[in-house]
Amino acid sequence: MPLLPPLDDGLQLFQGHPGWADPYLPPLEGHLVGVAVAPSARCVSWLPGEGLRQRGLQTAELLIVPAGAPAYLEVPESEALLWLALRPRQLYGTRRDAAPTLRACHGQPGPVVHALALALRAAAWADSPALPSLVEHLGRALAAQLLAEHKPGPGPGPSGNRLGRQRLERALAFLDTRLAEPVALAEAARVAGCSVHHFAHLFKTSMGVSPMRYLRQRRMQSARELIETTGLSIGEIGYRVGLPDASRFSQAFRAYWKVAPSAFRRQG
Repeated sequence: MPLLPPLDDGLQLFQGHPGWADPYLPPLEGHLVGVAVAPSARCVSWLPGEGLRQRGLQTAELLIVPAGAPAYLEVPESEALLWLALRPRQLYGTRRDAAPTLRACHGQPGPVVHALALALRAAAWADSPALPSLVEHLGRALAAQLLAEHKPGPGPGPSGNRLGRQRLERALAFLDTRLAEPVALAEAARVAGCSVHHFAHLFKTSMGVSPMRYLRQRRMQSARELIETTGLSIGEIGYRVGLPDASRFSQAFRAYWKVAPSAFRRQG
């Protein structure tokens, strides 16, 4: 549950777990920042440009899901994690030239953000008439620190080196519906309305991985979800994620999750 109601500037503060049921997060309208206020249990994430991460967070480390970016996120329901949800305008105001996202991260130290988050939490629990003003100042300071430490690297503006949000969402939705079938890069490019070369370049700039690598990662994430939530045979699951050959599926699953699919099912 949030410790603070939504504020005019778009800031929300949560303790423990933000409450989503599905680890596959669609592109969010705001930035989601997890701050470890104590060592946390194992976290699993797939974030743009970060790939797969499987470890807990130590005190003062951060986990950032940028606005507009789909992600896979499993986190423990632990009071060790403090979550901040920020609207993009909290960081950029009305500047039209600002990049639309923070840089994703899993595990990077953020001692200043950690200190400001703790101050925000204390302010949320305080019974003081100065609370709204204090929270506003702390929120602005935290946003400025996040922008200073986690803004994307240099390069041309969003229209020059990234797929627009609508085109990216169309491409991601198309790839997600084709997990069981062969996919040609030209098909995804056509859905996004780009040439093949332009699409491959802009997709990788937007997501941090190539379209085909993204598709492979989604197939392995879907395979894990099917193993965890269904009684389908390993062979059927391989078929549903585009790898009908049992040996190839087992090899791909082991390479991605560091455990064979049959062993993963026994563990869980």
